[in-house]
Amino acid sequence: MDFVRLCLLSMLAVVAACSAGRRDYVPLQDDVAVAPVPWFTQMQEAEFLGLDDALEELGARLSEVEDFFPLELSGDADVASQHFSHPYGLGQPDANLIGHRELLQLFDRDHPMVDKWMTYFTTKGRDQFERFYHRLREHGEQLQAWLRAEGLPPELIWLAFIESGINPKAYSRAHAAGMWQFIAATGRTYGLKYDFWLDERRDPARATQAAARHLADLYRQFKSWELAFSAYNAGPRRVDRAIRYAGTTDYWMMVGNRYALPSETRHYVPKMIAAQRLGQNPALYGLSVTYEIEPLENTVSIAVPGGLPLAKMAERIGVPERELHSRNLHLRRPITPPGKSTFVNIPESAAPAFADWIAAGNLPIEQWRADVYVVQKGDTLSGIAREFGTSVAEIKALNQLRNSQIFPKQSLVVPGPKVQAGTSSKPTPPPISSEQGEKYLMYRVRPGDTLTVLAQRFQTTIAAIQKANSRPNSNLKAGEVIKIPKTPSS
Repeated sequence: MDFVRLCLLSMLAVVAACSAGRRDYVPLQDDVAVAPVPWFTQMQEAEFLGLDDALEELGARLSEVEDFFPLELSGDADVASQHFSHPYGLGQPDANLIGHRELLQLFDRDHPMVDKWMTYFTTKGRDQFERFYHRLREHGEQLQAWLRAEGLPPELIWLAFIESGINPKAYSRAHAAGMWQFIAATGRTYGLKYDFWLDERRDPARATQAAARHLADLYRQFKSWELAFSAYNAGPRRVDRAIRYAGTTDYWMMVGNRYALPSETRHYVPKMIAAQRLGQNPALYGLSVTYEIEPLENTVSIAVPGGLPLAKMAERIGVPERELHSRNLHLRRPITPPGKSTFVNIPESAAPAFADWIAAGNLPIEQWRADVYVVQKGDTLSGIAREFGTSVAEIKALNQLRNSQIFPKQSLVVPGPKVQAGTSSKPTPPPISSEQGEKYLMYRVRPGDTLTVLAQRFQTTIAAIQKANSRPNSNLKAGEVIKIPKTPSS
């Protein structure tokens, strides 16, 4: 095979250059030298008179041979450019980016724990790495642009890689969500909304901007990317305790002390370095990656009014609702939060026409009447649907449920009248009967109801309910029917 023959010829040429009857050292790098082979130096210099001609011929042949790089590494004819010109390789330090030079130096560091993670990602964790890498190909380009816009190095995408696998749907046992795995409290600190309607930790744009600000603050605090990453994982206070315990701010010395940092944090930085190292040349390490994956089309955030259904927006820009929802995972309901403006992410190509549609007005705004119901023990979706005059399918759609399984204390959106501020989280079930001119509403008691809750819900008093039902105590039984005195509001 030409490739093997050329390799052998090139090695022979190097040995010859090192050993052609002289004791000189042949520099390979600035600070590395190779000594001549003793037995070879005894050969006659005359045997190498044609060495220069051989090397010149070798260089010419290498430049002409098409299969100098082994195609079986990736199955792609352009494998040379994949290995040595990669979008996720290390670039040149940019003085305008916070700590860029230091970060590049960190990614160039060798350590036994880095080697262990590289072995893991190419063996047991191979499928996981390849899956994460495919997501990186889809989202990486825009994530890097957002990081640069915040003044942070684009190589920080590798933190999101090991945190979530670049998955905006990721949710951890610690209740961290999104690509950058924010818990609710930290997210709010950096401006990410999390409520009944929105979870901006799942919005790639806003979460990336928040993560950039958070990482910048940690880097300024600890003056070290290793410690900043550790604080991102374990919290700044935990890293402060580790510094006091170990008596040093050298992260790699702390890694050597198994009690200074939590185990996950000790592995956090080596894991990131290993991921970056494999990611800049995945095929070189035998990983099966598809280079043909096109990055997702960039998105543009556009403010829309409250009460605008996602389905109507998808119809307007001509994409399936599911696709638009995948770009707007921060919307927890199929409609924008009523009564306030909200940003939605629209594909860049459709953004101008969509913005004109929003600006023109006359939008299909819906007066969405629904509230939160807290599931009680023994409840079923079919029972809740019957109680509130809706369907199981509608409840599942409103709550994005994949099946009919529910559990106690779970909050569900149910269609129905709104509860007055300060009252129970349960919507008011319809009365059993209420004839015109009568003084009472007939109400069937539900599990968890109390006279206090009912008095607040129907804007009456406990004494009035007790008097209407001729009962001296406050005991209620689920399923019984009681009278609720009518008021103008009820």
